[in-house]
Amino acid sequence: MNYGWRARIGFITPSNTLETPAYEFYLMAPEGVTLVGACLSVNELTPEAIETAQQQVEKVAKGVAAYSVDYLVVGGGPLAYIKGGRGDDRTLGRRVSLASGVTAVSEMTATVDALRSFGARRIAVATPFHVHLRQNLRFERLGSGLRVEQDHLEARIKRRHHERHRRHKPDQQ
Repeated sequence: MNYGWRARIGFITPSNTLETPAYEFYLMAPEGVTLVGACLSVNELTPEAIETAQQQVEKVAKGVAAYSVDYLVVGGGPLAYIKGGRGDDRTLGRRVSLASGVTAVSEMTATVDALRSFGARRIAVATPFHVHLRQNLRFERLGSGLRVEQDHLEARIKRRHHERHRRHKPDQQ
C-alpha cells in the first residue's frame, strides 16, 4: 500500500515542533491519509515574531506543496488574527493558496466553518495566549457571525476562583 494513498495534508505550524498536531492528526485521520508538516519556528508569541512568521509562510507553503500535498492547513490562531482585521483568516488562506498552488485554509477558518456546520451561534473560547494576543482573538472580527461569551466566562471564572480562595483561606488574627 502506498503511504498517503488517500490524501496528503500539508500543515504549517508557527511553533518549533509538530509533536502535538501530528499526534492529534493521526488519532483522527483515516488509513491512507498522511501529514506533511513544516514549522515556522516562532519562539515567543509576540506581535513581532508573528509578523516575521507571516512574512515566511508563503515560502514555507511552497516547500510543503513540493511534497505533492492535496490540501494545506496553516495552523496557529495568531497567524490568522494578529492584525485584528475582519477576514484576516481567509486572507491568509488565499495568500498561501496563491503562493503554493494548493487549496489552503487557516486553522481559524476551518474552526469557524466547523462550528457553523454544527449550528453554533454562541461559543466560549479558552486559550493559553497572553492578553495582548487574546485581545485580537475575536471571532466577530473573523466575520464568523458567532457570538463569543469569552468575556463573561472569564469574569465568572475569576469571580469563582476569588470566592473559593476567600473561603479556604484561614482566618488571620
